Amino acid sequence: MLKGVQAALGKPVNEEYLRMAVFFTDGYIGNEREILSEVSKLGGGARVFAFGVGYDVNVRLLDRLSDENHGKSDYVKEKEDVAPKIAGLYNKIKSPVMTELAMEVPGLRLR
Repeated sequence: MLKGVQAALGKPVNEEYLRMAVFFTDGYIGNEREILSEVSKLGGGARVFAFGVGYDVNVRLLDRLSDENHGKSDYVKEKEDVAPKIAGLYNKIKSPVMTELAMEVPGLRLR
């Protein structure tokens, strides 16, 4: 997964666009610290979404990836219909929500 993180987030950042990365996995992923460190280093404010399929996924890693990077994680069991889960993921990322907004109005105190 480390190579996938580097490929997805290693490109130069264009501040005009919100960066999003979606990681799909169907197996256990090791080297958690290395992956989390690389996402932190390269992420640059990107929203990271994780999608696990099956029973052998590293839920702890995928949840941390998405939680620490303003994304969401979701899971589907092996015999479960994947279509509703993919549609749910698409609905989450198709219209991003603005966060951490700041506003200043000279002469006014805003809360």
